[in-house]
Amino acid sequence: MVMTGSPHGVVGIVGGASAVFILGLWDDIRPLGWRAKLAFQVLAAFIPILCDVHVKFVANHFGYVAITLLWFVGVTNAFNLLDVMDGLSCGLAAIAALWFWLIAEQHGRVNDALAAAALAGSAFGFLAYNRPPARIFMGDAGSLFIGFMLAGVAIGQGYSVKTEIGVIAPLLILGLPIFETFFVMAVRWQQGKPVLQGSPDHVPLRMLKMGYTRNCALFTLYGVSAGLGLLAYLVIRMNWERALLAGMAAGSGALLAAIRLASVDTGKK
Repeated sequence: MVMTGSPHGVVGIVGGASAVFILGLWDDIRPLGWRAKLAFQVLAAFIPILCDVHVKFVANHFGYVAITLLWFVGVTNAFNLLDVMDGLSCGLAAIAALWFWLIAEQHGRVNDALAAAALAGSAFGFLAYNRPPARIFMGDAGSLFIGFMLAGVAIGQGYSVKTEIGVIAPLLILGLPIFETFFVMAVRWQQGKPVLQGSPDHVPLRMLKMGYTRNCALFTLYGVSAGLGLLAYLVIRMNWERALLAGMAAGSGALLAAIRLASVDTGKK
């Protein structure tokens, strides 16, 4: 995934993020249905695409537009899903933004680095008041905004330093939010629930059922996110064999974690 790193692209990302912020604020004040929110998010995702912010590993116009829309909407909602514990969504966003800043800075992508640094700084500043017990909450306005920003910043990097497999780096950096999304959807589907219906199936809530304290669960997830970011940083410097093995190891770890978490009795079916 690469982008020119031009100010034009950054404006597109910020423009789309501002649109979903308004959507989230509206939803916080007067809740909207999921169809309306999804439709608005898709429209917002077209803003950066029109500014040439899109995945570059697919040449077909329809293909890269579809994948980019899926990426923006998916990551945006992933951070919204994670906002179930004080300090979690905001903290993971700060960690991810730091890794995106480091990668952009080392590749001389000034505009991407500035966007990532601004997001990391604001997230860490907000975390001071959002950590347990939270004094300020993000709401949908905040979680949708940071998710959309991170989706855009992730596309604006250069990952294929040694091999094309380096494109898995953003999937690793955002691994926890992505894992949470697929895990919750899979559990709800297996239980015969609508996948978009709220339920106590979230990873951090299951960790509490396993006996973790809130702070222990929070810092464990921070540590996992930081570790995945480090793995992503190393993957873009590996040859394809090692990068492939690293990706397979991360996937195997995610599968084992999913099996363990799915075995937790949440008390509600």
